[in-house]
Amino acid sequence: MDRYALDRTVAPTVEPVTLVQARAQCRVDGTADDTFIGELIEDARDMVEDYLGQALLSQTWRLTLDQFPLGWWGVPAGSPWQWAQTQWAQG
Repeated sequence: MDRYALDRTVAPTVEPVTLVQARAQCRVDGTADDTFIGELIEDARDMVEDYLGQALLSQTWRLTLDQFPLGWWGVPAGSPWQWAQTQWAQG
């Protein structure tokens, strides 16, 4: 069985919900909790992506295989994939 590693190298630069929208929804007037609310937004997106099995926003990932895949190898159905670069290394 092939072993692999999938690592996110570039996280999304925006979130699906803005800080202003989250503060309004939570009825928070001040800015003292902005860092905490921002972390909650990011955590919520991560949880939704894990649950759905696909990314909501553009991200960069690195897939590392221990050997060239034999037979059919594909990406999960329903996931929007965009190949940017392929590198083959031996050793």
